[in-house]
Amino acid sequence: GVGLMQDLRTKLPWYFSDLKDGFDIKVITTTLYLFWGAIANAVAFGSLLGDNTDGYMGATETMLATAVLGMLYPLLCGQPLTIMGATGPIAAYILALRGLGEAIGVKFLPLYAWSGLFLSFYMFLASMFS
Repeated sequence: GVGLMQDLRTKLPWYFSDLKDGFDIKVITTTLYLFWGAIANAVAFGSLLGDNTDGYMGATETMLATAVLGMLYPLLCGQPLTIMGATGPIAAYILALRGLGEAIGVKFLPLYAWSGLFLSFYMFLASMFS
């Protein structure tokens, strides 16, 4: 965990000023602009996923995931203007994973969960040893 601890030590002195600067009018208007952009993206890709996954994933799930990640990622990762949500490559990955699950006879949601856990573990190891 040397890389992670070094990142925390480097960024810790600026957390308070970053929070204070977040209430500037320019930040608020930018946040509202990004909010509406993220909502439109979540609804569009959510409806695409809903149609192609037989309702396993849809606009509601995509909006919920976008909202939760939109709050957690900036707090934990120090990247406040990163938009988290479904994109074309992610939708293509999900649809390909669903097709793979059908081809090998595995249910979609457990396969999707296990692939997410594997990728999370892999990224955690990458952050620990970077």
